[in-house]
Amino acid sequence: MSVHVLKGILDVNHVNARLVLEKSELVDKVWNLIEVEKRERERERLIHEREEEEAIRRQQELLEAFRRQQAERDLEAAAASASLNGPNGGASANKEKEKTTNPASPKPIGTFSLDRDGLCVVCQDEEANVAIVDCGYVPFSFHYLFLTDPS
Repeated sequence: MSVHVLKGILDVNHVNARLVLEKSELVDKVWNLIEVEKRERERERLIHEREEEEAIRRQQELLEAFRRQQAERDLEAAAASASLNGPNGGASANKEKEKTTNPASPKPIGTFSLDRDGLCVVCQDEEANVAIVDCGYVPFSFHYLFLTDPS
């Protein structure tokens, strides 16, 4: 490489090489820059690997905790159902449980409700803050087209 290219590489990487006169010194500085960059990339790779391993370990811990909680809930449910299973007690308890766990039937399609849940009817993301009430005005041309007798 030429001295000009070497100085350009060092300048782009914010290394002052203005007072360097020998090409061998410039080459040494470029090699030093390359070694520093390699070490920095290796250090970043190791940090990234450690972060990934830590994230995997945390996910495994959360999964284990979830499985333990699920197993505890299953045991509690089994114990509760076993305690309710007495003479004629289990059948009525199961019916009561079905009544409480079944969701309400959905509204038939095509029926409208005046109850608002507060969401904007246009974007369905934000709270509604404006109500638009139609005044009933019909333009004359519309009136003429649809309200006149065709005979």
